[in-house]
Amino acid sequence: MSVNIVEIVPQRLYWYSAANPPEYEPSTYYFSTDNDLVYERVSEYGPLNLSQIYSFCSQLDEIFTDPKYQTTTLIHYTSLNQVKQTNSVLLICAYQVLCLRYSPEKALQQFEKIIPELKPYHDSLNYPYQCTLLDCMRSLQKAQQLGWFDLKTFDLERYYELMKYDISEIIPKKFFAFRGPRDETDDLTLPPSAYIEPFKKEGVQLVVRLNNSDSYNPQPFVDNKINHIDLFFEDGSIPPRNIANQFFALSERALEEKSNCPIAVHCRAGLGRTGTLIALYCIKHYKFTAEEIIAYTRMARPGSIHGPQMMYLQSYDKSIQMQRSYSNNIRISKVISYQNAKKIVEKRLSMDQEGFKNIPLITNLSMSNSFKTPLRGSLATKTTAGTPVSRGSNSSLSPSKTPVNNENLRKTVQVSSKQNEISQAAGVQANPSQNIYSSIYTQFQNTASAKNLLQSRNLLRSNSISKKALSPKKKVTFLNNFSAAIKRYEPTPIKV
Repeated sequence: MSVNIVEIVPQRLYWYSAANPPEYEPSTYYFSTDNDLVYERVSEYGPLNLSQIYSFCSQLDEIFTDPKYQTTTLIHYTSLNQVKQTNSVLLICAYQVLCLRYSPEKALQQFEKIIPELKPYHDSLNYPYQCTLLDCMRSLQKAQQLGWFDLKTFDLERYYELMKYDISEIIPKKFFAFRGPRDETDDLTLPPSAYIEPFKKEGVQLVVRLNNSDSYNPQPFVDNKINHIDLFFEDGSIPPRNIANQFFALSERALEEKSNCPIAVHCRAGLGRTGTLIALYCIKHYKFTAEEIIAYTRMARPGSIHGPQMMYLQSYDKSIQMQRSYSNNIRISKVISYQNAKKIVEKRLSMDQEGFKNIPLITNLSMSNSFKTPLRGSLATKTTAGTPVSRGSNSSLSPSKTPVNNENLRKTVQVSSKQNEISQAAGVQANPSQNIYSSIYTQFQNTASAKNLLQSRNLLRSNSISKKALSPKKKVTFLNNFSAAIKRYEPTPIKV
């Protein structure tokens, strides 16, 4: 006979799976949930809902901490039926995570050794997506940390009161999901007026309809100062980008500007489209993974999110994780680079003219063949008559024939030194054949915003930097402007 036993708490709590319950012993207290806590939706399979998880964990914890049971061995029994086994493991692992504060991995570790193929949860379409027990445990842990699901504050009576109207609270004080009202009601639907009382009691001030607008007249909501918005997309489909963006915008505005303004969302059944949009919000703002929020949403409102919507959420999750990783790396890089640049620029600009008199003079300037025309600006050495010195095909200037202005050379070396140091501080390799300031200076002149200054810094890493040289005067002006801009704008990491 196949018997599986897992020790949860040494000498106190065990999980037991066999064809028949264990034999009675005076020092043993065994209990089973196989026939009491079952998944109610016939066409789909799990997981169990939050009220069932709460009932099991709270009652077990009450017995476990009761002094009269301190010497009693508690055994959670389940049959060998795969569905019942999985549900019982979900419950006992939820107790470990929520009450004993075990990690999801630790709670499931021993079960995976004994039952390596616990039946995963799926939807009615049998889509190629599986909701695992690990996803459920991780989502419960995160929900507990966020204060969404707390055994001490969970109101079971309120939960069942809302279920009378087929309303489920997904995020406390933020999102409710419910079945779409209809003017022509049936056994499953209610008219809009039936929701006024529970919505007012919960403080709902906005209803979002995702299904056809001809299903009901929203006037009863409007008359009771509950705003109503239509964001239609097809049943069973994924939300178009414009719909998702509109939902983000109105949700963020309503929930962030008015902290106690919950939103009630519905489609036809309040499951697929409704659960998908709320899950998108949770991935974006609470950093749930797609697997975690699918599991939690299906526990908060059984039957939510199915078919392609699951794969869509996984795709969105991967996309936003890449954006977060890229954005955080770039922002940290910018902060470090600009802080270093700020120190170096301020240090160099604070040095007086005496500090550069000790720089060795260059008595022989090697010029490339491209500089056959007279130099302009402060590097254009002049004769006593004021005319530029003629340069032949020789690539070097002889100091005996061409008088060199030492002061101009000191300024040139000063700017060159600054150029090298600020380039290195910004993470750029110094290159004599490329002038890093020319393209940046042009962009800096054309903008008054620090944001574009950050964009211009990316040109330092570009291979297409203009080689057109700036005059030393413009270079010094650029350095002063650059330093001032750094003082005005010091970027800091921003949470995504």
